[in-house]
Amino acid sequence: MSTHISGQATTAREQSRHDDGKFGQQQYARAHDVDLEGADHVDTREWPDGFDAHTAKPIEFDTQLHVEHQALAGAHTRLEAARTQIHALARGGRVSDGLEPGEELSDELAVAEAIRLSATLGTPGEERKAPKAARLMNERTDATLAIATARDRVDALDDVYRNRGSWNRAFLVANANGHVHSSTDCSTYRSTTQYAWVTNYSGADEDTIVQDAGYRACTTCHPSAPLGDQSNLPTKMLTDEEKTAAAQREQAQATQEAKHAQAAANAPTATGEPIEIRYPSGKKTYVETLKTERSAQQWATNHLIDDAEQQALDETPNLDPQKQQIEREAAQRVLDALAEKRGVDRTEIAEEVRGKALAKAKRDHKAVVSMR
Repeated sequence: MSTHISGQATTAREQSRHDDGKFGQQQYARAHDVDLEGADHVDTREWPDGFDAHTAKPIEFDTQLHVEHQALAGAHTRLEAARTQIHALARGGRVSDGLEPGEELSDELAVAEAIRLSATLGTPGEERKAPKAARLMNERTDATLAIATARDRVDALDDVYRNRGSWNRAFLVANANGHVHSSTDCSTYRSTTQYAWVTNYSGADEDTIVQDAGYRACTTCHPSAPLGDQSNLPTKMLTDEEKTAAAQREQAQATQEAKHAQAAANAPTATGEPIEIRYPSGKKTYVETLKTERSAQQWATNHLIDDAEQQALDETPNLDPQKQQIEREAAQRVLDALAEKRGVDRTEIAEEVRGKALAKAKRDHKAVVSMR
């Protein structure tokens, strides 16, 4: 089978040479600098090792056919790219002089101009365009021959598929909530419809395809398919974009869960929650949040120093009594929470905080006479 395809491609190549620059249906003078001999990009490869189109299982067969379809699509893309660049090169040259305002340049005229430029037959100053014109014409030839090769390979496999009696296939329309079809000829398709070939379902029975397609099963292609949505008929068939989005969501969720787990591990409470200290201020309430064991212990240490320092003053402390009461009660909550989190007696935490408070007061040269 591959020998037949290679022969077709060779015939197309030789026809292109013998026609002296014939591209499409028009014939032009040979462009001497166009290296048709060097445009040897025809795909003459054999089928992959071990692949036999007549005995391959449906999944293996369709996977190979999908590869050939991609090669065909890629060749068409390269041909269109060469066409676009040839038009851009030709536009503005001699060939455009006779055009009416707004009139588009035809493919025939654009190719003729590229051939002329590639042969440096233009006016002085146009010689610099010759290498680019030659390259674009070579790319155009290569893409045309690649299309012939890929088309032959696709047609050859399609013939075998029909001769083998065919089998079930699944095609997923590549958009949000796209349906799963049994072929690319569904009456619901539009000219702009794009689809993904779900080859791992090739050869599967219709019940399996309908069940795994879920709410996405096309009822035109699969009359037995029930109607529903993601909630009652979840689908296992996803487009590449949906798979990527799902993977990103899973990664984001895992990152968030890890962040929450780390925050809980560092939290000052056994439940993983922070400690909030609320200070009323007029109609509003100011909230101080202690998110970690370290910040909670530092707060308790600073509170002990401040409280003791105020009691040591000779004059009446210049503090809001309500705030003092709130902080003293909060200090007890902090000590209780730290003791529970660490699984130790509250007295042990209180002594640790007192020791840190004394050490800090000494470093800061504060006169603290009492620390309860």
